[in-house]
This record gives sequence, structure tokens and C-alpha cells, in this order.
Amino acid sequence: MEQVWRSVRPLLPLIPLGLFLIAVAIVLLALVRVRRETPRRTAMYGACLDVTLATSIISVLILTLPSSLDAPRTVNLVPFSELEHAVGDFGVSQLLGNALMFVPFGFLAPLRWPRLDSLVGVSLASAVFSIVIETLQFVLPTGRQSSLTDVIMNVIGALVGYALMLSMRVVGRRRWDGRHVET
Repeated sequence: MEQVWRSVRPLLPLIPLGLFLIAVAIVLLALVRVRRETPRRTAMYGACLDVTLATSIISVLILTLPSSLDAPRTVNLVPFSELEHAVGDFGVSQLLGNALMFVPFGFLAPLRWPRLDSLVGVSLASAVFSIVIETLQFVLPTGRQSSLTDVIMNVIGALVGYALMLSMRVVGRRRWDGRHVET
């Protein structure tokens, strides 16, 4: 967990700037869509969804592609084998970090692209995205290990995000039927 914190800590001062830029991007995109005669509510919802999904994807790339160590390129195709050599809670924090990074993708991608709105769709899209990242980590001189474990945990994280989205969809339908709040 300490290594994760060390890699994320320099980015913390950029969060307020990032949030401001996200808000500006949402407003500008919504205004463009309203000018194209999209209803305001639809324009704002679509802009929020598009900018948030793009931010999520960019954040994953920022966290996974910069150089980590001066290490040789390696590929590990044996799932979870790297846990044997993990020190302390490093292995568990790596697993959780890989899963958590993809939760927003699993939540937002099916809302943006309805063709992905299924267990198979989210699984395939997150697996392809993750494999692209792992391939880039191998091809680029990042000093990171390309690992099947990372792909598996990324897909699990995306499926958690998808499950959250589905549960919110169900709760939203039950909450208001047009006359009263259901319990």
C-alpha cells in the first residue's frame, strides 16, 4: 500500500485543478449539445457521462503507464503467482488497486455504450482495455510487469462497477412510481 501511496501522492495537488477542468468540460460540452437542439437535461446528462467516463479512462492510463522502476520487461501469465513473492500487504493492495481502478469503467461504460450493457459486454470491454494496458506496459519502457493477474482483477473491478450500476438502476425504478415512494 505504501508504494501505491508514493505513486499517487505527487498527483494529489492536481485534483482541484482536475475537478475544475472536468466541470468546465461538462458545461462546455452540454452547451454545445444544447446549441445542437438537444434538450438541456439530456445534454447535461450526456456531457456528465462522457466527461466522467473519459476522465476515468485517462486516470487509469495515468496510473498504469508511467515508469515505475528500472526493471526489465516481463510477462507473468500465471494468475496470482506474484503473490508468492509479495512483502507484507503489498500483494493485496495491488490486487485491490487493480480492481478499484476499473469500477468506474464498469459503472459508466454500459451507460454510455448500451451494447456493453451485459455481463459479457462489460467483461469483454474491460478485458480488452486491460490487455491493451498490459501490452503497452510491456512494449513501452515502463519497468512494470505485464500480468494476467492484473487483467483478471481489472475485469473483477469492472464487474463490481457494473453490479453497482445495475443496483442503482433497480433502486431508481422502485423509488418513484409517479405517485408515491415505495418501500
